[in-house]
Amino acid sequence: GLANALDTTLAALIAEPPPIDPPNIVRSGEGNHVKGQAVEAWLLETITGRGAITEIYDFRLHTSTLQRSAAHPTGTREHLRLHAGRMRIGPVSHAAEIAAGDFITFDASTEHLYQRLGRAVPQGLLVISRTS
Repeated sequence: GLANALDTTLAALIAEPPPIDPPNIVRSGEGNHVKGQAVEAWLLETITGRGAITEIYDFRLHTSTLQRSAAHPTGTREHLRLHAGRMRIGPVSHAAEIAAGDFITFDASTEHLYQRLGRAVPQGLLVISRTS
């Protein structure tokens, strides 16, 4: 019958749909707080699956101090969408200048840096992805 035509079982056709998880809301300033020499971030979400981990952060540079960060494990990339301000970011050997509205992604498995340029506080959404 219909179940065979759809390549499923009759039970699957008449079963109640699984409940939908309610939205997860992280309010401004909530989340695990990470603070370095210049970088300040709040972990908004961690997604794990299929040999990959993705962390999503609310990101800002609280000073104009140059922050150098040690290499992350091989397979780690950082992705930043800057909403406000200007900054230098990226691997020490290939750091780039970005401004509000720009997006950058880079291999974070080498030493990398973050530096505010100008007076406005750089703010954005930082995603760190790791594959194993």
